[in-house]
Amino acid sequence: MKKIKVLHISETFVTGVYTYIQSICAFTAQNSNIETHIIYSPNREGTDQLNFKKDFSPDTKLVVLPMQREVSFLKDYKSLQHLKKAIKQIKPDVIHLHSSKAGVLGRIARKS
Repeated sequence: MKKIKVLHISETFVTGVYTYIQSICAFTAQNSNIETHIIYSPNREGTDQLNFKKDFSPDTKLVVLPMQREVSFLKDYKSLQHLKKAIKQIKPDVIHLHSSKAGVLGRIARKS
């Protein structure tokens, strides 16, 4: 049976958004038919990559992609190009967009 590829994209990976994504991934890790990918930005203060090993299943694929909260056409364009490339490589069946920046960039990247 083909695995369902789920991709989470988030500009922020701290506090509530982190807890929410971690909870979803803990639930889906119990299903061997789901392959989970997370694209996150390490730029937000409070992102603690040392907790990732204990908070996420070893099967969860974590991809670092710098994004920033503020609007910057040049940096946003670069993030968009990297997102488009990552989405093409992963070929997800489902995309969850978390945070405003990821929502905008993720929608554009998926349509491009």
